Amino acid sequence: MSSNIMSTLRSDDPKTWLLREEERLNAEAARHIMLVWAWRIGFLVIFLGGWELSARQGWVNPFFTSSPSAVFNYLASAVVSASFWAHVQTTLIESIVSFVGGSVAAVLSGFLLAQSAIARDATRPFLVILNSMPRIALAPLLIIWFGLGMGSKIAVGISLTYFVVLNATLVGIDSVDPDQKLLSRQLGMSRGEIFRRITLPSSVVSIFAGLNLGLVYGVLGVVVAEMLAAPKGLGHLIQYHAGVLQTEAVLGIIIFLALLVTGLVYGLDSLEKRLLRWRNA
Repeated sequence: MSSNIMSTLRSDDPKTWLLREEERLNAEAARHIMLVWAWRIGFLVIFLGGWELSARQGWVNPFFTSSPSAVFNYLASAVVSASFWAHVQTTLIESIVSFVGGSVAAVLSGFLLAQSAIARDATRPFLVILNSMPRIALAPLLIIWFGLGMGSKIAVGISLTYFVVLNATLVGIDSVDPDQKLLSRQLGMSRGEIFRRITLPSSVVSIFAGLNLGLVYGVLGVVVAEMLAAPKGLGHLIQYHAGVLQTEAVLGIIIFLALLVTGLVYGLDSLEKRLLRWRNA
């Protein structure tokens, strides 16, 4: 391998060799992406085709499993319905408010707790107890406290988002090199400068990992709360269609929810990449 590279370098000038090497790497990257997408599409075709064939041939009972064509037909009719988008809007608002509220509270409290070891150790048992409580089981109680409207759904979402993001924030802060912080103090940097230039940039990756997970958990909490008691929302729709045994509608809404959350996660990933460019600048 090394002899081939050396012979290439002798025959070509370094600039030409670098250009050829860049073209080769780009071609390999493009081939890798094509193969990944081919595998993805192939798996999807096999899965959906097998599911559809099983339903049509009677190998499974389509009343219970439905079929891809029935699910697609439901989604095609739902996405052109104004009432469906009203339910989507309700769930989306509740999810975003619970995610933003829980995340902001978690990040702020995480940085505040990191300023004092005494405060962190004193509050740790209470945080562990609160985090150990099954929030889904507490959802009926939150509905009693906050009513059937958006407030109870947002409360459930915040309760799930908060602890996930808080733990990620504390892990990110703990990952900061203490020697680097000590050196910064010796160089005369203030606590605010250390936070802005060292602590925050070093913990961004961990915080965003928690935000991604907190977003998913927040939406799950909102949907489950809607299934328990809500006048509208995608969780309410799932519960209604399950009650009347419309399997294709239940599966269609679940698939729509999965795509919706995936879009939100990719949007958060895009924001993370921008912030990482800021951190490295």
